[in-house]
Amino acid sequence: MEAAERFACRDDNLVIARDLRVSIRSVQRWRQAWSEGGIKALALEGSGLAAAAER
Repeated sequence: MEAAERFACRDDNLVIARDLRVSIRSVQRWRQAWSEGGIKALALEGSGLAAAAER
């Protein structure tokens, strides 16, 4: 998942949001889930992350 790779590289939320064409708040939620549970937690975040990954 691109978002997880970007989090691991410590990319800024604003940059990730712009590149994935999502809100900063969405990226903040994803990063929180990732920091608490890794990539498995991101899978639980629902279709928003999956839709962003397809863009």
